[in-house]
Amino acid sequence: MDLTSTIGAIVAIVTAILALGINLHVLHEHRRKKFKAELENYEEYFHKYYLPETCKNINLLIKDKAAQNLTRLKFIDHSLLTYFINLHEKRLLVLDQILDLLFFSHSLINISVIEEKYEFKSKLLFPKVSMALNYFGYVFFLLYAIYLYMPFSSEIFEGWIKIFVTIGAIFAGFISLNRAVILAKIMDM
Repeated sequence: MDLTSTIGAIVAIVTAILALGINLHVLHEHRRKKFKAELENYEEYFHKYYLPETCKNINLLIKDKAAQNLTRLKFIDHSLLTYFINLHEKRLLVLDQILDLLFFSHSLINISVIEEKYEFKSKLLFPKVSMALNYFGYVFFLLYAIYLYMPFSSEIFEGWIKIFVTIGAIFAGFISLNRAVILAKIMDM
């Protein structure tokens, strides 16, 4: 019986290792296909929609939809994407980073056009105060989660409820940290 369980454990370990290798290969293949599709989207956009002489006869709606298709962001239009590409060409920003930042913080940023130039402002009245409160919330929730498991803490919650409250406090702390980091990046723009 010991030999059977040992062989079964070895077979299970080898199978898990092989499955992990196959999954990593599939993951890398998926990533390669994603980058290839992204490259094709960029090439199509630059050949058809980016240069003014190639897109004179194309409707603005189609150019805007092409920009949205390229960035996968609904609030981006052709002129804003062209503005970002021009800044990227001058090496003033990294296009992928700015698109990621806009994806996560578009609800916090007000984008306006003033005299052919884009202006980005925070929609929050006091972004520094909001950022500080979010950092405070992160520290508070994590300290509260730690406090729940200290031996001197009172038994406010029992059993499973204590575990759920702790997990909730940790999640709330990380949500506060994420929002604070996004606000910090917005203020650096």
